[in-house]
Amino acid sequence: MSEISAMHVTNESESINPATGEVIARIPLNSVDDLIGKINSARSAQKQWAALPAKNRVQHIKKIQQYLLDHSDELSEIISANNGKLKIDALATEIFPAAIAVNYFCNKAKYFLKDKKLKPATWLLFFKRSKIVHVPYGVVGIVSPWNYPFSIPFLEIIPGLLAGNAVILKVASETQTIGIALKKCIEAAALPEGVFSYVNMSGRLATDTMLENGINKLFFTGSVEVGKSLMKKASETLTPLSLELGGNDAMIVCEDADLERAAMGACWAGFQNCGQSCGGVERLYVHENVYKQFLHLLKTKVELIRVNPDQDFNSEMGVMTTEKQVASVNKHIDDAIKKGAKLFAQSSFPEVNSCKNIMPAMVFTNVDHTMKMMREETFGPVIGVMKFKNNDEANELLHKQYRDGWKL
Repeated sequence: MSEISAMHVTNESESINPATGEVIARIPLNSVDDLIGKINSARSAQKQWAALPAKNRVQHIKKIQQYLLDHSDELSEIISANNGKLKIDALATEIFPAAIAVNYFCNKAKYFLKDKKLKPATWLLFFKRSKIVHVPYGVVGIVSPWNYPFSIPFLEIIPGLLAGNAVILKVASETQTIGIALKKCIEAAALPEGVFSYVNMSGRLATDTMLENGINKLFFTGSVEVGKSLMKKASETLTPLSLELGGNDAMIVCEDADLERAAMGACWAGFQNCGQSCGGVERLYVHENVYKQFLHLLKTKVELIRVNPDQDFNSEMGVMTTEKQVASVNKHIDDAIKKGAKLFAQSSFPEVNSCKNIMPAMVFTNVDHTMKMMREETFGPVIGVMKFKNNDEANELLHKQYRDGWKL
């Protein structure tokens, strides 16, 4: 708490362990004035940072990798405690990818950022010399989600800094202790003051303030609804905007598929991180000739999934991150059952009365495209399975949401 005590504090936000309901930290909230001050400081610091040769910026950023490796266990525990995923998931999908990314971007920085000479397009321009010169945007804002609260913003921060930008990070309100841990990681690079900064405030307030105060580029990861709103807002100032939004992703199992691998793939893609993945599989289409055989394999594997946050390395699933998301998933399940869906397979899970965020892995059959489960993003450990007759029908089912204008 001491490292952020000097901020202009208007209130506090609570960070809660979703597996226990315990309040694990109270983090001071920033005001609009705080954020405007950080944008102004970043704008000044960015010029000094961009003036450094790329190799010098690389030297700073490389220090982060060692910090990640030295503190990997501590970081995985923080991620697990605030997000609900297992520690092994935190290591495999958050910490290790971040460490690999530092190495990749540092090694490639010189290649990515060097000037590129262009050949004359026509003989009329034969005596002209053209080249592409890479110039930093300036001050980059990052607003990141709660489902991968470490790796997603990290993979935007590192290339942003290496390219000579200043970065302002705002993580999801639900995962603030992870944001503070990420802040410490970046500070290990010993960057010039103001080049990287961190704020804790609501997403809408942060994005509006950034866009209204001259941010040069904004990264947002979250819902389609908010993404549309931000695109409209950014268009008013022509601010470059990068959006990573949700969807209702599908998997097709063809007649000649390796069914064992397909069933394992469906389990991983559908239930990893409790199904809280932007690209996770939520609807599954299986060829009618292998439908029964595939479902048998899938049921066997789903029933072996262990859901227990108290036995981290003997479990395959942790807990959902928020009670709000649990309620959203249950609405989709209730809607599907009312319309005729059948629960075909379910993993076991402990009856922990004190944990409101625990859910089993579930597979539903007898589903159709009238159900929210098959039309909208569920974002939970739920898969709906339909059969198809041929590849043309599978392709039609796959793209039906776009042709019919389904809500995403």
